[in-house]
Amino acid sequence: MPKLRRIAFWPTAGSLSDPWFEEPERSDVALDRFLRASRSPAEAFSALLEDEAVDTPHSSSIGFTGRAHDGPDVTVLVERSFHRGGEEGGVILIPMRLREASSEVIRVLAGEALVAGAVGVAELRALEMSRVLRAAASLRQAQYRFAFTGPWKSSRDRKTRVRLEARIADDGFARLCLRVARDGAVNLSAEFIGSTTIESIRRASRSVRWISSEHVQVDSGAVFDAHQIEVTVSTGAVVTSRSLDEPRVEHSSRTQLDLDVRIVTELVG
Repeated sequence: MPKLRRIAFWPTAGSLSDPWFEEPERSDVALDRFLRASRSPAEAFSALLEDEAVDTPHSSSIGFTGRAHDGPDVTVLVERSFHRGGEEGGVILIPMRLREASSEVIRVLAGEALVAGAVGVAELRALEMSRVLRAAASLRQAQYRFAFTGPWKSSRDRKTRVRLEARIADDGFARLCLRVARDGAVNLSAEFIGSTTIESIRRASRSVRWISSEHVQVDSGAVFDAHQIEVTVSTGAVVTSRSLDEPRVEHSSRTQLDLDVRIVTELVG
């Protein structure tokens, strides 16, 4: 029987600097920021659910995003019927006042919306709820953040080891770096921008390769706009064919959960 191993809001990727929805009627700041901030909790929760091995009719649950609205709540609509592709489906409705929230607040709300969707699916399909709730508790303990550590890879002379480490920032994109162990010291390279999913990070980790005694090359892991990164292990300096400028994402200084936003779950279809 399939295992529940993926839960996310769609789309799961987009431009570094442009809104993730190109349609003018859907390119709201609140929606764009919510989608970006959802990437870290979505990948973290997916990995935790995969570890729990929850039996389910279909392994994926995708929430599609509707237009931002004037209402007060984040609404998660869980569909009774399966999508044409076979996955669980639903719709997420985002209030426009999330424009005012900090990225941290939006990440927490996105994480709780993902949990609400998973619980709704578990109730609908009579899945083992205790496993879903255990994964949700671990997500909260991790503060709705995704982190990844790859395997060590040794240089030819076995004197130096490197491994890829990653996190997904609230702008939706991974920040990758190499941890370097040499002569009893462990250091981190400068960060470089990866893609937006755990699959892309795993691809980047598998691609780590020594090209000389001082240099390691890494593929970005992205399917589209793929590029390579070269790291000098002695200095941690990074050279890439892609700009390392930070994505241009609108932020707010508001840092508290003071918007009184609820997560509402409904069954539809």
